[in-house]
Amino acid sequence: MKDINFEIVKSNIWYKNDAGIKESDKYLGLSRSDDNTLLSIMKSGYNPLSVRDFKDITNRLQVSSGFDFETYQEYKDGRVILGYLKNNASSNMVAGFPMKNYMVIGTSYDGTTSSFIGTSTIMIRCLNSFSQISQTNRIKHTASADVKIEELLKRIDVYFKETNDLYVTFNEWSGISIHRDEIEELIAKITKLSSTEENSTRKLNQVAVIQQCMNREVDEMGSNLFGVLNGFTRYSTHELTNKYPTLGNVVGSGAVFNSRAFDLIKELELSHA
Repeated sequence: MKDINFEIVKSNIWYKNDAGIKESDKYLGLSRSDDNTLLSIMKSGYNPLSVRDFKDITNRLQVSSGFDFETYQEYKDGRVILGYLKNNASSNMVAGFPMKNYMVIGTSYDGTTSSFIGTSTIMIRCLNSFSQISQTNRIKHTASADVKIEELLKRIDVYFKETNDLYVTFNEWSGISIHRDEIEELIAKITKLSSTEENSTRKLNQVAVIQQCMNREVDEMGSNLFGVLNGFTRYSTHELTNKYPTLGNVVGSGAVFNSRAFDLIKELELSHA
C-alpha cells in the first residue's frame, strides 16, 4: 500500500436509558470516511492525529532524515496506521549480515498504541523481522495535534540513537556463546512449557516448530545470543499465525512474541556478564 485514502470522522454516540435516548457527553465514535467502518468508541478526551497530519509528519521526517519513503500500511482495518521510511545507510550491517532498516511512524484510532516513532530491522538473508518502539518515542493522544506533530518531529535524534544502540546490542550478542540447554530453557520460558504438568498437543507442536527455527538459525549463525534471537524471529516472521501481518512485525502477535524473546535474551545476557 503506497497511500492511505481515508480520513477519521468523529461522531456522536447515543445511548438508551430509562429517560429515553440521549446523546453521550463522555464518548465519541471514530469511523473511516471512505466506507463508514466504525473503528472505535473512545472517551471524549481522546484526540488522535488526523490521517492528513500523520502523512504530513511522515513526509517531513522523510525530508529531514533523507530516507526513502517505502510504504504505508493499515493494521486491523485502519485502527492502526504505519508509515515506513527506508534507511539506506551503508552501515546497516550486524555481525557481518546485511540488514534492511526502517524508521516506522505509527498512530492508532482505537487506543491500542500512542503515536510513535520506532526502528524496524529485517535481515536480508532470511527476512526475519524485529521492531522496537521505545516508550520515550511515544506521544499520548490526549495532546493537541500541534503538540503531537512537533514532538514527533523532534524524536528523529532518538530514533538514530536507539537504532545504533540496538545494533550495538546485536553485535555484542553475536559474541556471547550459549549452551543448548540454555536455548531449550529459553524456549520453555517463552512458550510457558510446564515441567510438572501435562502440556497440550498444541503447545508441544509450537515448541517443536520453534526448535526447528532455532536449529536452522543457530546452525548458520552460531550458538550465540544473536543467533538465538533470529531463531525466535524466524518463528514469529514465518511460522506464527498473524491475522494482521505488518512489515517488520511492528505491531500484533509477532511484535509481542519478539518483545518477550528480546527481554528473555537480555536476562540471559546478564547471567553471562
